[in-house]
Amino acid sequence: DFCKARGVPTMLLKGNSVLRGRGADFIKAGDGSFKKMGTVKTKFVQDLLELGVSPILTDADVVWLRDPRAYFNQGTYALADALVSTDCIDVPSDKRDRNGCSHVNFNTGVLHFRPTEASKRFLQTWKTKVATSTIA
Repeated sequence: DFCKARGVPTMLLKGNSVLRGRGADFIKAGDGSFKKMGTVKTKFVQDLLELGVSPILTDADVVWLRDPRAYFNQGTYALADALVSTDCIDVPSDKRDRNGCSHVNFNTGVLHFRPTEASKRFLQTWKTKVATSTIA
C-alpha cells in the first residue's frame, strides 16, 4: 500500500500454497518449499514477460533509494536481456576469499528481465533446472 500510494508499480507474490503447512518461518535452500517457490517465481516472471512487462523483482529485505529503471537503461545494462544481482558485494575482500566468489553464481534478491526471446528461453531453462534439481 505504501508503494502504491506513491505511484510505485508493485505486486506482492505471496506464495501461500508454498508457505502453508511448512512449520517454518523462512524458505531455505535444501527443503521442498525452496524448490516449489523457485518454480512459482519463474512461472510468474514468464507470465509477465508474455504480457510485455519488464519486471524488477526484489526480495522483501531490499530497499530502493530511488527508481532503478533509469540506471538499468543506461550503458551496457540497456543491452542486457536479464540483470541479476550477486552476493559478491565486497570485491577486494571477496577476492581474498579462497574461492574468489566462484561459489556465488548469482542471487535472486534483485532481478530485472526484459521481454525478449533470450530472457524467455533463460527463464524456461531456469524453471526446469529448479524443478528437477536434486540439490535444492
